Amino acid sequence: MNLYGLAEEVREAEASVLQPSGLQLPDEVGRVLDEVPKAEVLHDRVAMHGDFAPNNLILMDADQVVMIDLSLVDVGLPEDDLARFLAVMSSYSVFIPGSVLPRVRRLRRELESAFRSGYGAAEMETAVMELRLLKQYALRWRRIRELSRLARYEQAMRARQRVIDRHMRSLVKESARRLAILLASDRVG
Repeated sequence: MNLYGLAEEVREAEASVLQPSGLQLPDEVGRVLDEVPKAEVLHDRVAMHGDFAPNNLILMDADQVVMIDLSLVDVGLPEDDLARFLAVMSSYSVFIPGSVLPRVRRLRRELESAFRSGYGAAEMETAVMELRLLKQYALRWRRIRELSRLARYEQAMRARQRVIDRHMRSLVKESARRLAILLASDRVG
């Protein structure tokens, strides 16, 4: 797998999904993507859920989670399932009342950390993971805007979209910062 190819997938998602809606990734994200090397990394392919999202998890016990809706099972990168899950969970945290409060931001980060560690933190803290997450954020950004339409309330809709855009920019910048650190430390695999 080529890291540069994964970075190009992020740029393609920006061009095909965000730009037609008048959106784009922040400049600092583009600069980090420019730094992604054309390095080959070895990666296992695993059975993926395909629709790994909070609504497909059932908490059975304090330490037992069951996944449902296995209709989209496929083979691919484990990072793809986790990136989709984190993007869904993090993008919708914008609608939690008080999402701008440090306590809510901290809670989102703690939840992300818990899910990353459940997948195996050391294995998932890689450039591949952050590139998959950046692509998922680009896809979710447009989708969350579409799902939050308030057709009869144009002024409220514009305000809501500004909140979504600010939140999603924050998420992609956060991911790009982690990617830059990983690239600088040679933890690309």
